[in-house]
Amino acid sequence: MQLHNTDVCIVGAGVAGITLARKISSSGVRVTLVESGSTRDTPLAHDLSRGEHVGTPYWSLDYTRTRRFGGCADMWFLELMDGRKGLRLRPLDPVDFEVRRDIPNSGWPVSYRDVQPYYLEAEDLFEVRDGEDWNPASDDTVFADNTSELRTVNFRLSPGNLFSEKYYREITSTNVQLFLESTVLKLKLNDSGSRVDSLLVRRAEGDLFEIRAHKVVLACGGIENPRLMLLSSELGGKPLGTSTENVGRYFMEHPHFLSGTIVPTNTRWLESGSRYRMHSYDGATQISKVAPSPDLVREHGLLNFCMHLSPASNMSGHELQRTRVYDAVRVLRSYAVGRTMPVELSRYLVEIASGIPDLLSELKRRISSPKASNSTPGHFDLYHMSEQIPNPASRVVLGKSRDAFDQPRPRLEWRLTDDDLARVLKGQQLIQAGLSRSGAGLLRPVQYDKLPPPGIRGGYHHMGTTRMSSGPESGVVDKNCKVHGMENLFVAGSSVFPTSGYANPTFTIGALSLRLANHLLE
Repeated sequence: MQLHNTDVCIVGAGVAGITLARKISSSGVRVTLVESGSTRDTPLAHDLSRGEHVGTPYWSLDYTRTRRFGGCADMWFLELMDGRKGLRLRPLDPVDFEVRRDIPNSGWPVSYRDVQPYYLEAEDLFEVRDGEDWNPASDDTVFADNTSELRTVNFRLSPGNLFSEKYYREITSTNVQLFLESTVLKLKLNDSGSRVDSLLVRRAEGDLFEIRAHKVVLACGGIENPRLMLLSSELGGKPLGTSTENVGRYFMEHPHFLSGTIVPTNTRWLESGSRYRMHSYDGATQISKVAPSPDLVREHGLLNFCMHLSPASNMSGHELQRTRVYDAVRVLRSYAVGRTMPVELSRYLVEIASGIPDLLSELKRRISSPKASNSTPGHFDLYHMSEQIPNPASRVVLGKSRDAFDQPRPRLEWRLTDDDLARVLKGQQLIQAGLSRSGAGLLRPVQYDKLPPPGIRGGYHHMGTTRMSSGPESGVVDKNCKVHGMENLFVAGSSVFPTSGYANPTFTIGALSLRLANHLLE
């Protein structure tokens, strides 16, 4: 069996792994980057991404992640203004790092101030240096009318091909040793179980080889990171570190669902509505959303969330129907290259069919009243993206079915609770009262009486399964992302998030990876 030696071995060539490899190798350190997929989708990579899921309804696991160079950065279908795909980016808020009295298991062992320098560095990584602030001044938004409950927040958009194309060319032209279509099967430990001696890897063709490294970093996502740790413990008969009980626990997602409607009562809303759609500002492509103020989150024990404003008067339901069609097309594209999606596909087809009568009715109205079709939106539908309470019962474990390499597939047990929904509704009620009191608008929340709400969806954001903590009793890695009780094993990516906030995790993944690279170099 071949043996390769290196200084740092990184498992997974997604945003976290590529960011680490770029920064560490630039200092002359020998880096080996191991990726299960290729530079394109392959049937074997899709098959290896399959798994089981129970609990709160969820997507098929091979639909929510991809095995290829660039990782999930190449999955996004959000189009920029020039027609290219783009990554939606935003840092976490300072409140997301805090211990919140009313949110169980909240709090990071690092502060926002600790991560902030790496957020600045990540702007260069994602090429979003120019543009407006993440949190624009209140007098430039529709919320300047004496309401303290809401604020406008910005998401910037980065070119979606940075990691799969530009950084691939960069990595392959440096001294990084890159293994594609090579799947890590297990981590081999030393006799005392305190460090990783080597990694056992299988190529797509079937032959095995080993990699021996001074430092090992798992950067293969919120499902594969804990799965590989659990596989290594099971096959090796030794626990990986002192936090084995927490490996796979606290899985979090960002629940997405229609949450209500805002009816503006002043012209400022109507004049500023375009900023809540994709727009260009000072050379940067971005989109703005609505979020509760940090003080409101702290004072009332809310889960942090944001809402997308979708103009809803010109053609009621148009945005939702377009989203349904878009997702259905994505399912069909996935199916065409080897994924199996009968559940998701049938659901979308039913939803699309059910929305056709409303669209035809609105089309008839537009034809009969042409002036109305060009009018300013009279109200906005709110599409909710919320954080989830960290819940140890929401977890990733090893399932009973096996993959092409005869290893247990992952089993996702996503568990939303009544409390998750209750805090969302509480936030809606507070915002509803604040808007009414200020005269800025009226909020009409959707009344949900069960969990999960009809049509709830996750955002393909897998977080929390190897969470960062001050000790092994409450997490898996320390503040420097080193596994508790291990000498040379680290974890990168959103699986280390103790709480999730509402922002897409990609930007924070990049920042934490830059921070980890600095730590490893030191």
